[in-house]
Amino acid sequence: MPSLPIPSSAGDAPDQPARHQTGLITIVFTDLVGSTALKQQVGDRTGASLIQQHHLLIRELLRGFNGGEEIETAGDSFLIVFPRPSDAVHFGLLLQARLRVMNQGSPARLEERIGIHVGEVVIREQDGSVNPKGLSGIQVDTCARVMALAQGGQILLTRFAFDNARQMLKGEDVAGVGPLEWLNYGTYLLKGVEAPLEVCEVGEVGMAPLQAPAGSEKAQRQVTAESELALGSKPVAGSGGRPFSPRKALDSLAVLPFENVGSDPDAEYLSDGITESIIHSVSEFPKVRVMARSTVFRYKGRTADPQAVGRQLNVRAVLTGRVMQRGDSLIIGVELVDTTNGWRLWGKQFQRPVADVFAVQEEIAREISENLRVNLTGREKKRLARRPTENRQAYELYLKGRYFWNKRTEESLRKGIEFFRKVIEVDPTYALAYAGLAESYMPLGYWGFVPPVEAYPKGKAWALKALELDDQLAEAYTPLAVVLFVYERDRDAAVKTVQRAIALNPNYPRARQVYGEFLISLGDFNRAATEVRQALEIDPLSPIIHAVDAQVSLYARRYEEAMQKCRNSLELDPSFSIAFWFMGMACEQLGRFEEAVEHFQRGLELRREHQIVRASLARTYALWGKEDKARELLQGLEKTSEQKYVPAYSFAGIWAALGDRVQTFLWLEKACEERSARLQFFDVEPAFDTFRSDARFQAILLRARLPEPERTHEG
Repeated sequence: MPSLPIPSSAGDAPDQPARHQTGLITIVFTDLVGSTALKQQVGDRTGASLIQQHHLLIRELLRGFNGGEEIETAGDSFLIVFPRPSDAVHFGLLLQARLRVMNQGSPARLEERIGIHVGEVVIREQDGSVNPKGLSGIQVDTCARVMALAQGGQILLTRFAFDNARQMLKGEDVAGVGPLEWLNYGTYLLKGVEAPLEVCEVGEVGMAPLQAPAGSEKAQRQVTAESELALGSKPVAGSGGRPFSPRKALDSLAVLPFENVGSDPDAEYLSDGITESIIHSVSEFPKVRVMARSTVFRYKGRTADPQAVGRQLNVRAVLTGRVMQRGDSLIIGVELVDTTNGWRLWGKQFQRPVADVFAVQEEIAREISENLRVNLTGREKKRLARRPTENRQAYELYLKGRYFWNKRTEESLRKGIEFFRKVIEVDPTYALAYAGLAESYMPLGYWGFVPPVEAYPKGKAWALKALELDDQLAEAYTPLAVVLFVYERDRDAAVKTVQRAIALNPNYPRARQVYGEFLISLGDFNRAATEVRQALEIDPLSPIIHAVDAQVSLYARRYEEAMQKCRNSLELDPSFSIAFWFMGMACEQLGRFEEAVEHFQRGLELRREHQIVRASLARTYALWGKEDKARELLQGLEKTSEQKYVPAYSFAGIWAALGDRVQTFLWLEKACEERSARLQFFDVEPAFDTFRSDARFQAILLRARLPEPERTHEG
């Protein structure tokens, strides 16, 4: 390795003994964080082996740098010098990147902290090279102090080294290292160092800490206007007007369920509602992927580590909160955490009257946008600041409506409708309440809890009323699209409407789910799968979206694949009856009738009100050759239909399995007449594959596709 060049001193003869010289060099201190704890974790022998690998890695990397030289090693720390700051930074970046790779297959993580400083040092010259024991001076001590400020994975450097390295590496690709951030954290007073120093950081985006070092007894941060550039959002004073690159916007967020820490468990609707309201607001941020309610509420009642949540949901930031209501006073504590390193980006405690809950939610959303570095247009800021209502009573009633709507049982949906109706009695301008009413009627119609002629026209009327009050509401366009597709059979208008919902709020997974179901009905399985995958990116822990993913495979005749996707859904919620229904349908098509029966029966144990699952069970018994059981269930459904609605489409499926074509087509005609919701899948339904060559099938198919004149239900 070439030796570090040392400036000559007049009068020194080549054969003189070693002398003290001075030279301006780039100093690097590295230190392996927590080596003692490492040995305790994996044992002395494994720990020593890992530390030896660490030493070998540093020396291997050094061989690739002309002029880089190891001066001294003490334990697991290195003192290294380079002729140029850019080489020192390049070395540090490679070392951090290589350690991350090494950690992937290691029994324990190795984390390096690195300090870089440029200064004039005292060098002991011998034969024109640096003696490994001959480097000293206050600048060496200064570099050690800078390194001590760093945490694992961090490269800190002083201003001169920062400016020079940044200038030389600007626009350069460092092999094995991703995009870089260059941040200035302002001035620090370091113990034993007379003058304050600007401390900076360079690191790989998404990998390095990129966080201002905390102050300590040995290092006090001077908080000034300039030092608030820790996030790199403004030019540094005295930098000649050349701003540092701002930290890139964090592009994904999960708002975890706020914890109700009050003594009243009935106030849980408030903590849940505040969470949901914040999700609703931030989901409209441009270019930010926001996890959906159904995913984040999987963490409800659990102590969740933000970094672990970040890994599980693949998000860069997590918001947590606690809510306490004391009389008319509301206490809300929130914290926004960067999941890549666990650092707190922002946090605050609010103590306000309950009537100010909207203002608090607005401030939280605004702070999130600023800390995620989201650039909002004037229009977006105005929309973020809008309030759905100014009426506290209406707001609390709406939260209760959403609370029951999210349970998705027949009873809870009807309870939610009661609360939404009360909302609009108190505040007739509350658009979201009308959207809640519209969306409530969609599952009531689909699952046959009420006749389509009652459910869908009501849902459409409520959706249109919501849009009359707020024409930017994705939550209203989505149920409107369902009515257009399922009930009015105006498929072109339905697709345009749901696409409008997605354009307004790309983070609304329900809209993408609905669009995916439309595409299944149209037989466009590839696009359906793409849309459902996008919904899962926003709502990865949603059992219903995983079930719709299974539905794509089911109707595409990929039955084993459909069953695996149903298992994915059940891993998230073992009591999710719809997944058992789809799994039973897949088993039926594979001829595994005994398994199909088990799945349908399990689904009915969980939700006895699902008559369409009971009809599927009857179908399977018929196909299995157990006609007596099939007819017994059929008779039971006929008796039930005398008291409440049972979809004609379900009866058609049973008669098809029994082989009675006359009854099958009779009930399919009735299904067209009543506009059964599941008739939307008639084009792709496997249960009727053996009927497709029949002219009557084609006639039903044509009728099922044609737009129907609008009908309303009286009463």
